[in-house]
Amino acid sequence: MQNSRFSTNCLAIGSMTTGLRPVILTSVPSYSGIPGNEQSDHLAKTASIGPEPALPNVVKTAIRQWAYAQANNRWQNIKTCRQAKLIIQGHSSGRTRQLLRLPRQKLRLATGILTGHSQLNRHLSRPIVGIINDATCNYCEEGLETTVHFLCECSHFVTIRQKMGKILLTPF
Repeated sequence: MQNSRFSTNCLAIGSMTTGLRPVILTSVPSYSGIPGNEQSDHLAKTASIGPEPALPNVVKTAIRQWAYAQANNRWQNIKTCRQAKLIIQGHSSGRTRQLLRLPRQKLRLATGILTGHSQLNRHLSRPIVGIINDATCNYCEEGLETTVHFLCECSHFVTIRQKMGKILLTPF
């Protein structure tokens, strides 16, 4: 018998059946009229009829899509996380990868900005943290210094926002 991957697989199968029945492996040319070979061809064709077996990648993709759909549904229906929901509209694999590549200090800052738990006046004022009394924006003095105001509305940062363009104004 030739030394091939097929032969190796056959030997492995033969070793699994050790002790059950004697197994003899022989090479038979196809369509040679040998009764055992004709029967095995028929059984192989019969076994191949039917649904295709699920491929591992197909199953993983289906599970991942289901999990993302469940998470997005939960995110849309949750009654808390008001600040984060203004900026993060749903799951984004690309944004997740971008954030996870950040150094720890920048990731902490990004998390604070996205959730509203940052050192902006609105979060530091009463009744949230209570460190300061006035939640008005220190830069423009036109509104509450929230993450959305800081990133999208503050007149002091108009020029920077125009330079940054879509990066700041595109919700997650």
